[in-house]
Parts: sequence; C-alpha cells; structure tokens
Amino acid sequence: MAINKLPEFAKDGQKNTDDLVLTDGFPVLKKPARQWFNWLFNSLSLKTNEIIDEVDTKLAKSSNLSDLTNAASARNNLGLGTAATLNAGSLNGQVMLRGAFGIGNGGVADTSNVTSLANGGNFNNYSTIPGGFGVYDSAAINKPIQFEQAEAGVLIQHNGGWAGFLQIAAPTYHSTDPRIYCRTARGSSPGLGTWRFFRDSLNTTVDSNGFIKNASPIVQLFADKVEMNDEAQQQNIEFEKLGVGDYLVKNSTGLSNDGWYIEQPKDANGNIYHAVVHEQLESGDISIKTYECKLNEIGQTVADLEKPIDIKENRFISLRLNELPQDITAPQNPNIVDNEGNPAPSKYHYLENNEWKITAENEGILENERYAAYQASLRPLTRRQFKLTLLENGLLDQIENSISAIGDDQTRARIQIEYTEATEFHRMSDSVMYMCQLLNLTDDQVDQMWEQALTL
Repeated sequence: MAINKLPEFAKDGQKNTDDLVLTDGFPVLKKPARQWFNWLFNSLSLKTNEIIDEVDTKLAKSSNLSDLTNAASARNNLGLGTAATLNAGSLNGQVMLRGAFGIGNGGVADTSNVTSLANGGNFNNYSTIPGGFGVYDSAAINKPIQFEQAEAGVLIQHNGGWAGFLQIAAPTYHSTDPRIYCRTARGSSPGLGTWRFFRDSLNTTVDSNGFIKNASPIVQLFADKVEMNDEAQQQNIEFEKLGVGDYLVKNSTGLSNDGWYIEQPKDANGNIYHAVVHEQLESGDISIKTYECKLNEIGQTVADLEKPIDIKENRFISLRLNELPQDITAPQNPNIVDNEGNPAPSKYHYLENNEWKITAENEGILENERYAAYQASLRPLTRRQFKLTLLENGLLDQIENSISAIGDDQTRARIQIEYTEATEFHRMSDSVMYMCQLLNLTDDQVDQMWEQALTL
C-alpha cells in the first residue's frame, strides 16, 4: 500500500542558533523562537517525503515479486541460471524428475515399492519391474547365480514393453564373481536369455602379442624383472635371475591349473622367440628356463638345452597364476556391526539382542563353505611329495595295483597317465579325487596326508 506524503511546512522558517551550543541543547528558561519551529517542521516534512519516495521504489510484499521492473535482470543479479525458469517433468526443455525415463524408478530402486527387487522382487519377472536404474540386495530372488555371494548390486533395466527388455547387473560388494552381466528379451512371448558377461580389465589381460586372454593373477616375466597386475601383487611375489635364461618366480600360488598358464611372444609369422621349460619346485617356486629352438626328428619345435638364451629384449612371457583362496567367511558388509562395533562373523549371522546368532541350517552351510575354502587353499604337491607320502603311509603299491585294476580301459589309461606323468598334484583335481576313492580314504585322511606331504 502506498504511503501519503506530508505537506511541506513553513518554507520560510529559519534556524536560529544564536547564543546556543548545539551539543548542549536549549538552556533552562530559554525558549526557541517560532522561526526555529518553522525550520524544524519544514526539515522533518522534507526528509519524511524523501524517505517515502525511496520506499516507493522498493518491492511490495503483496505483489509477490510481480512488480519487478525486469525479472531477467533480477535473476541474473541473484546468480540464477536458465534452469530457474524450467518446469520439472520428462518433456524436452524440462528439468528431469526422479523416475523420468526410469532413472531412480521406484520399481528398481525404491525399497518401499512392492515390485522392488529389495522386497523380494524377481529378476525374471521383468515385466513387473519398470525400466530404470537402481539397486538390489541379498533378499532379491532369482538374481544371477553368479551374484549369490554379493550382498548388493546395481541393476539397469530398459523396459520396452513386450517388444524388448535389457537388463544389466553388477555386484557391488563381496561377490565371488565381480563381472558385469547383461541379458535381453524380445517378442510377444518373451523369455530373458542367458546372462552374458562383459570382458574388462578385471577378467582379461593382453599378452605380449597383443591378444586378449582370460586373466587372474598375471606375471609378466622379462629378462631382468617381473611386472604384475593387481591380483598378482597380493601374493608378495619375488623375482630372481639365476643365469642366462634361468629365472625363478617365488612366493606365488603356482601356475594356473584352469585354462592357459604360459604365453610366449611370437614374431609376425607366429614363430616363438625361444623355447620354454618350466617346473614348479618343491619349495613352491616356479622355475622358467628359456632356450634356443630346434626341431626334433619328427619336426616339432623343442628346446635346445645346450643353448640357453635370455627372454627377448622388451618382450615378456605371460605367466597366469592360481588365485588366492577367498575368505568367504568374512562379513559381507563391515558396516553391519553390533553395539560394540564388532562385524558379523559371517554373512549368515544375524543380530538379536546385540548377540550374533545363526540358524542350524546356515551353520551347516557355513561349515561346508569353510571346508571348501580350506581345501582350495592347500598348495599342490610335487610328484616327489605325492609319492613319498603314499610310500610313508603304506599306500604306494596299493595305488599302483588299484589303478591297474580299473575296469574301464579309457578311465584306467587316463588315471595311469595322470599318476605317472603329472609333475604336480592338486588336492581337488578329478584325478586325485578318483585315486583317493580307489584307496578308500576319507576327506580327513587325505587332508592330514596332504599337510604331511607339504613338509617333505
């Protein structure tokens, strides 16, 4: 509301300050002349009207900023960008809302939504899960079997109606398989296809010839050093050069017994630069020796043991190692703790009255997992260790006779080759398990003998 101005008062008033000290004011019994009052009221009216004029240029509260002279200039002066004038929504030119285009959609990310994976939602019931980006937790059923060890993960789903679906899922914590997977569906009677995993820097490596290969712990063996990927660096590996073309890789888990384990550099025609002779020593060290190549009597390339050579300059031999055993009994989430800050003893434990508890069924499952982890952690035996242990336990003749007595010709031949030709024996390999059955040994007996053998 506008403020009315005051009439100007006594224009001809004069300020009479004769015989006055302004800082002291009028003395007792001395009254100001009328001209003084004229001047005073005139000055007050002028100054009040000046204030009214200034107030009239300000915004009126009741106008709710509609009385701005230039709204664009005002926004600019306040530092507001162009988004200040945009509406929220999912149309072009609007600020995107949560759920627009499925980003953060409740069907995937909101745990209060009944279709949420975190509330028992089903990866396979994809038509009930809106497209979007969100999370799932360990309660979600029918998630990729690879993620059973994962407590939580990320799911991206495009829901194109019955015409097509795309799911991309990845675990975010303590998974035995950290790979990213995807699968698709299409058609009027859809069925999601097989989960396919992405190859990335975690599960592949590039060898010295530029080819992509399955990875795990990888050691690149040069003539004067080794270089390791992140997984290999967890094994405290040491390198030692004993002579020309004679190398030791120490403190490792040994060459991988699953898939490839040695890859050599080659020239443009696919010819190897040197022949390799490898051996896992009784100490567990890996011996790698390189020689010049020669042809044997049937035209095969073999090592010329009289001519050792160093690995070619600026090239390397790729060694793929066994992975370190995983501690599957560690807490799935260290943030889940009791009142004293102690984490859960395992992923199967739950907290009740500040005490960790576990069901009898899950305790059995946990014990089986612990035993499997223990078996996987046992180092392989050299041929010498394996046979000496059989001898010391009175089983050497028995195993050889038992192998000879196998009825199936192919099985007998395979086990005979494994027994006589293998340079090392792995606790959980099919051939070792078969031989243990031939000897009627229990798991506990085999474990005790295995630990005994590792000391020989």
